[in-house]
Amino acid sequence: MERLVLTERCTVAGIPALHVRPRGHEGRAPTILFFHGWSSRKELVLVPAEVLAIEGYRVIIPDSINHGERGALPVYDDKSAYHHFYETILQTVSEAGPLAEAAVAAGWADPDRMGVLGNSMGGFIAAGVMARYDWPKAAVLFNGCPCYAWVDEFYHRATGTPVPAGRLERLRSHDPEGLVARIAPRPFLMLHGSADQVVPIEGARRFLELARPHYAALPDRLALVEQDRLNHYVTMFMVEKMRDWFCRYLPCS
Repeated sequence: MERLVLTERCTVAGIPALHVRPRGHEGRAPTILFFHGWSSRKELVLVPAEVLAIEGYRVIIPDSINHGERGALPVYDDKSAYHHFYETILQTVSEAGPLAEAAVAAGWADPDRMGVLGNSMGGFIAAGVMARYDWPKAAVLFNGCPCYAWVDEFYHRATGTPVPAGRLERLRSHDPEGLVARIAPRPFLMLHGSADQVVPIEGARRFLELARPHYAALPDRLALVEQDRLNHYVTMFMVEKMRDWFCRYLPCS
């Protein structure tokens, strides 16, 4: 039986990526940029992308620097690799604009119906893209954190190490927490396990409370859905919530 979804390798704005789309679909469609997590790569996050493609979306999944085809690191779970974490986030945020422009220029993306999705580190990236650009109309974060400086301080307290000089100042200039007025009132959904031991859910809770006043007129556009007792995983429950969010706020028809 022929699959309903077609996945193709491509290069978008000079970046290796996967293009996931409904088989047989031609022309522009609502398009989601989907950012993978730390130590992952584009090929490992296909399930949520395929769920969206079945609904009629195009999904572009780029490799971030230091991952996949772009110089994968030898190790990711060592303290020596951590200094690459925010370098990866900030560069991927800066690349999102050219990616979106290239997807429009290729005739794939409807420029008025684009969104962002991210898992773990990719959730940090998706939040940063919303804070930097006006073109994403909706965002969903799986187990990410929109509070860059706060979570960096959290990690350093947990490991008993000092924050490198100048890093917090740099992070704050890009931090979605401080740029929430640029994000609102665009639809912003966070999906997170309440027992996450990798990215603390307190960051999502913090952002929710900071953002609420900016969504006072449209409160349904801001949400945090917690999955009880779940560690750092993406479940089908989360994928379904993600699909429903995009279908509501970035519909294909």
